[in-house]
Amino acid sequence: MRKANAINMDELQAMTAAAKENNALLAEALWTAYLPAIHKTKELINDGAIGKVVSLDCRFCINIPRSVSRLYDQNGGGALLDIGIYNMFLARLVLGDFTVIKTLIKRDPQGIDLVDKIVLENIQGAKASLISSIKKKIPNIKAVILGEKGKIILPYYIGADKVILKTKGQAKTFSFPHKINGYEYEIEYFEQLQQNNQKQSPIFSLKDSQELLKVIQNILKNLK
Repeated sequence: MRKANAINMDELQAMTAAAKENNALLAEALWTAYLPAIHKTKELINDGAIGKVVSLDCRFCINIPRSVSRLYDQNGGGALLDIGIYNMFLARLVLGDFTVIKTLIKRDPQGIDLVDKIVLENIQGAKASLISSIKKKIPNIKAVILGEKGKIILPYYIGADKVILKTKGQAKTFSFPHKINGYEYEIEYFEQLQQNNQKQSPIFSLKDSQELLKVIQNILKNLK
């Protein structure tokens, strides 16, 4: 169980086949997907708390020195696969299926993507503006989901422990304090899957992994 669970579709297909052949559990360790605050966010959207979703603004930008990080490895490194995958996950959770309508990626001389700016749109016309970077730090890692009747704010969304709902000039905060640091939710869920003899995660299935990786690989491939 890792995140991302593969760096290309060939790897993921081989892993899926091996898991099936060996009757083994295979799941992607995208810890954000298992957070109670993220589940609450999806519930609020489904219940119409902010009306029809209009847009998502999602940013995850940090500065990681080249000398200390695997993110500068040409085989599986870069901002999109390690940092940007969180933005892509939330965009798919909020918008559903989408198409990439604009991408701007800054690379280093070795071809490693350092900054990714991506705009997505779903068939209903809702847009997501996503920025990820391993070379430029911004003060707040957060996501803002705007709807026709209000908005949802997720401070530090990748490890969210609260959801702020703003509608008609009023604000309500839903708090979900971590038991430890937020990673415990995916660990506990993985243990449950093992105990129940399940072979993949209903919360974040192998199909979810495939769809997310497919979009990421298309972005990187088209910009080579």
